[in-house]
Amino acid sequence: MRIRLEHNGTIFEYERRPMPERRFKALCTLAAAWVYAGPWLRCVMSQGW
Repeated sequence: MRIRLEHNGTIFEYERRPMPERRFKALCTLAAAWVYAGPWLRCVMSQGW
């Protein structure tokens, strides 16, 4: 992955290896679980459980 920024004639470049696919998929799965579990938990807690 390469990031390049130009500002007032100055160029900033940063380069690094991309995240391994397995780790990326694990992080996406955790994020999706958080997104779906939040509203569900709020609904359950609002019912007085």
